[in-house]
Amino acid sequence: LATIHGLKKSVGSGSTVVVRRIARRASSTVPLGQNLVHARVQRALKARGVSELYTHQHKALQAVLAGKHVAIATSTASGKTLCYTAPILD
Repeated sequence: LATIHGLKKSVGSGSTVVVRRIARRASSTVPLGQNLVHARVQRALKARGVSELYTHQHKALQAVLAGKHVAIATSTASGKTLCYTAPILD
């Protein structure tokens, strides 16, 4: 919250700042086995109990593997790290 207040104060310094609150939504998932990452990565994830991806993870992986730049902003413990590390392992 302090960061948002700091950004709002910097508006007069020539910066462009947009603050938007997005209402919470229920999480949704998709099955892991959609040939998104290499079979070895899928097996390793399944061995650790990951059989589904959150939709933001699935969309991020699709984009990264297509060569696009991705920024992910989700709550704590929502799987952002997987979005960045799975393509490296792939």
